[in-house]
Amino acid sequence: MILKKVVLHNYKQNAHRELDIEGNLIGVIGRNGVGKSAIIDALCYVLFGKVIRGISNQKLINKMSNKGQMVVWVEFTKDEWAYRVERTERPGKLLLLRKPIDSDEDFHAKVKRKLKFDIARGKTETTGQIVEILGFDINLFEYLVANSSESVEFFKLTEDKQRNVVEPLFGFTIMSTKAEILKDDYQIDSDIWSVTSFNELARDGQSVARHNRLHPEEEPRQSYVEMCLNNTEGPVIAATDYIKLYAEQIRAFVPNRYYVLGTDGYGRSDTREQLRKFFEVDRYNIVVATLDSLVEQELISPSEVVDAIARYDIDPEKPNPVSV
Repeated sequence: MILKKVVLHNYKQNAHRELDIEGNLIGVIGRNGVGKSAIIDALCYVLFGKVIRGISNQKLINKMSNKGQMVVWVEFTKDEWAYRVERTERPGKLLLLRKPIDSDEDFHAKVKRKLKFDIARGKTETTGQIVEILGFDINLFEYLVANSSESVEFFKLTEDKQRNVVEPLFGFTIMSTKAEILKDDYQIDSDIWSVTSFNELARDGQSVARHNRLHPEEEPRQSYVEMCLNNTEGPVIAATDYIKLYAEQIRAFVPNRYYVLGTDGYGRSDTREQLRKFFEVDRYNIVVATLDSLVEQELISPSEVVDAIARYDIDPEKPNPVSV
């Protein structure tokens, strides 16, 4: 997401303010009282329908102004699209518009291009659509963007809320979603393991292998990977945003059949989501790789893989990313 414009109309102390943003915004700096928090609050309000700091939406309205109803809108780009989200209070409306990123047409001139227009502010499907486009929700916004002093300490959050922050931040979401897809679409159960460092796992395995080699009469030790996976069944799929060799380091210590997906090749993606799709390590390619590994073990029919390729709109004739 690249922020392009923020407009505050009849919002808090602003009768009308427009902020045009050039380049990639990484922070808002200014003296106390100049409105830094107001901008962050406005972004949170327009994208998610509420403000983190416990301020009711009604208190956001500038009651001293005669400029009409409160309106906040934001324009941003994501992948090949430009978006505009507009939210109003009294009456509550939520407008989500989209156009090609290279289009010069005005958003308001092409209302027919809207994805969703809700008379009732904050309608679930529209806010959900915004979250899907952004790739993060209000939980991650609070801890990475707002970073408010009133935010609850991370380790005091409930397990579900901690997960909502950590998964999209470190990329675990694709694995947990992959597990849900396998369960819902193919009735296959799977376990998710997050790896902090394949390097450390490899060093541990090599150290254990060395000890066993130099102490042949002692009971062999097991690497950490072996201890974790010894009682599991089925293939092990590793997906990484690094090259495959990074996860290949632990192959000797994985007791099951082991398959690695990585980003070998020349990078040509503007977002992590696009990178994973281009290098075939996104959730859908992980599902296909899992099903294919089960075919190799003759546990399912090849038709299941064919179905998944069609279901998730994967092009089997796409060039190998390594060769592009």
